[in-house]
Amino acid sequence: MIKSDTLIFNKHLQLFEFHPVKMETKPTEISSSKMFGGYNKRYKHLSPTLGCSMNFHIFFPPSTSPSHKFPVLYWLSGLTCMDENFIAKSGAQRAASSEGVALIVPDTSPRGLNVEGESDSWDFGVGAGFYLNATQEKWKNWRMYDYVVKELPSLLENFPNFFFLLHFILQWLLWSTPSPD
Repeated sequence: MIKSDTLIFNKHLQLFEFHPVKMETKPTEISSSKMFGGYNKRYKHLSPTLGCSMNFHIFFPPSTSPSHKFPVLYWLSGLTCMDENFIAKSGAQRAASSEGVALIVPDTSPRGLNVEGESDSWDFGVGAGFYLNATQEKWKNWRMYDYVVKELPSLLENFPNFFFLLHFILQWLLWSTPSPD
C-alpha cells in the first residue's frame, strides 16, 4: 500500500481516496461527583492512537488553591474491566484524598471498533487490559502501550494541576511487555 496525504494505492495500484479524520483530542467532562472532599470526574475524548472514542477518570483530591500541583498515580485495570471498575469499587479515593494524590484511570482497551472477534472471549479484545501494541493487522487499533505511555500523558497537559515528576504505573498483568519502539 502506498500513501500520500490524500490518496491511497493498494498493491494492485488501485486508487482509493483517503480523507484523514481530524479528531478533537481535548477531553470533554461527561460526569462528576464529589467524594472525600475531592471530585471524581469522567472524561471522553477521541484518540488518534486508537482510532476511537476513549473514556478515563480522574480523581482530583481536595485543594485550597486552584494552582496547587498534585502528584499523579495511574491505575491500569486488568481483564474484563473498564475505567469505571476501579473508581466504583476500590475506595482508593479516600487514601488519595488524605495523601493529596490525583488518580488517573484509563479504559482498558479500544471500544466500538466492531472488529470481528473483539467480543468473542473475555480474555482478548474489548476489555482485555493488555497494555501493549498489537502486531497483527486485524488488531491495529489495539495500541494501548502508546495510548497510556504517550497519548494519555500528553492529553493530561490540559489539566495544569498535575505534578508529573511522580508517576506510578500499577498493573494487574505484570507480565505484559512494553512496545519495542
